[in-house]
Amino acid sequence: MESTCNRNCYKRIFLFFARQLRKYLLLSYLFKLSVLKKYNTIVITPFPVFFPSCIRRSLHCLLLLILLSGSLKANTIEIQYFRPEATHVSMIWGINDWNLSDQRPKGTVVNNGIMQTPMVRKGDYFVLKISAPEKAVVDYAFKFSVIKGPFKLKVEYWDLNYNPEKNFYHTNSANNYSVKIIPNLKYAKPANEIDFLHYAQFWFIFFLVLALLIFIVKKRLLKTKPRGYSSSVLFGAIALTTLVFLIIIRCVITHLAVPILLTPVQSFLLLLKTSNFDFLYVFVLSLPFSILLFTFKKKQKLILGLFIIAAFLSIIACLLNIKIIEVLGRPFTYQWLYYSDFLKSADSKEAMSANIDKSYIIGGLLILISAIPATFFCLPISN
Repeated sequence: MESTCNRNCYKRIFLFFARQLRKYLLLSYLFKLSVLKKYNTIVITPFPVFFPSCIRRSLHCLLLLILLSGSLKANTIEIQYFRPEATHVSMIWGINDWNLSDQRPKGTVVNNGIMQTPMVRKGDYFVLKISAPEKAVVDYAFKFSVIKGPFKLKVEYWDLNYNPEKNFYHTNSANNYSVKIIPNLKYAKPANEIDFLHYAQFWFIFFLVLALLIFIVKKRLLKTKPRGYSSSVLFGAIALTTLVFLIIIRCVITHLAVPILLTPVQSFLLLLKTSNFDFLYVFVLSLPFSILLFTFKKKQKLILGLFIIAAFLSIIACLLNIKIIEVLGRPFTYQWLYYSDFLKSADSKEAMSANIDKSYIIGGLLILISAIPATFFCLPISN
């Protein structure tokens, strides 16, 4: 009986040690195989299971950081942008389809989820060094400022590389290297169009000062006595003023408001080509009134008053056309007027109130008021 108990005791001890040996000596229990998958990388990390779980997790994290530090190797890319006449250049950029970068150069700001970093002038180039992960794609464009035109205006331009084959600039991050860019400014566009209110204020002051100068020259220098003008002279001055203001408004519609101030000669020739319908419109408008004016000489004042009303309505229609083209993408036609129930429907009134702001109304009033001194300026030309 005693020997049986001893054998059972020895058997239990043997089984206990056998289980321990199996636990600590066999590979399947001795090691835990951890597979880390990141950036298409598979790594097997052996950590003994008898290590506490907190230690195993710490070792896994440490190995993962070491692994990722090698996988996310950053390359330094130097962008050199040739723009000798610029006063300031900024690069707008992102990583892998305009995502934000963790390593941003000094002075970088984020606007609407896009990074913008000022560049440093080195001779005729503006230079910026950025860090990008291995095999990443850097997407970027440029914004630069120049002083141009006879009025010495500071104008900002976008260089978005609007090439028919490309849109924006793109560089692959493979190694540390420099990229030299000599842009084609054919695709550069002004960053900001002139504000309509400021544009109207400019022409209001321009024609007001011009009319005052003419008045002073006539009154003080030439010492001519004020005299009345005939109906035909007034008619010609009003027609000429209408044409001038239709062309001024055409500058806003065709985005020539800034170029006309920067390069007046070249832009004026282009403006004349785009304003051929304005010449035709003023001619068609003036022709019947001129016939009536010379036919019914006793009612010239009435005919002249009706012509003034028609001229003002034409300018108002062109002013409204600025906003209409912004909203509809095309000029306002009679079909649109008929469809809107002659602007009496609720939808048309709501659309007009949503798109016409206070500054636009003030600018339009300034343009209309500017027509008065402009007519005074056109009187000697019409005479």
